[in-house]
Amino acid sequence: YNLLKKHWIFAILTAFVAIIPAVFTILSAMNNTNFLHGIMSQNYSFAIYAELLNILFTTLAYSSDYLLYVMQNKCVQYALTEFKNEIGVSIANNEDVDISYYKSALNNDVARIEAAIRGLFGIFDGFINALFAIMALIYIHWTVMLFSIFLFVCTLVIPKLLKKYSVNNEKSLSSIQNNFLHSSSDCLDGYFV
Repeated sequence: YNLLKKHWIFAILTAFVAIIPAVFTILSAMNNTNFLHGIMSQNYSFAIYAELLNILFTTLAYSSDYLLYVMQNKCVQYALTEFKNEIGVSIANNEDVDISYYKSALNNDVARIEAAIRGLFGIFDGFINALFAIMALIYIHWTVMLFSIFLFVCTLVIPKLLKKYSVNNEKSLSSIQNNFLHSSSDCLDGYFV
């Protein structure tokens, strides 16, 4: 946060730009129902209109997603420039500096800072997408939203419940493959001899 302190307005603007691709992605997904409704009711002019609208929404979603990516890169650049300036000042003020240590630390810290900033934007982007998806599901019908949340929870809980069986199965499979490889290599080596 401190590294983006000088450019906090741009960072907040970047976070708000994440709303644009989320909105257009949801609109595009919801517009698919209009397309299907037009096809099923044999109203092909409405279906074509819905599909053209879908193409527009998708184009706007990808374009704004590209803009978001460029703005995130700019935020990373601002933060890394600030970090490098801080490192430069600390090196200039300290004469007993091991330059090789600072080079290594600088490379590691730069990678961590970049990952942290992208992670923050990724969390915000995921939250915004989930929020708009829930709003779209509520718009369709509140029971659809509840059923979707139930399925989401199931996809989180079921693998945890089956983890013990999965691990045992993987161990058993590994043992079987090891025995097969051992016996087949013995057989093939014996054939060669």
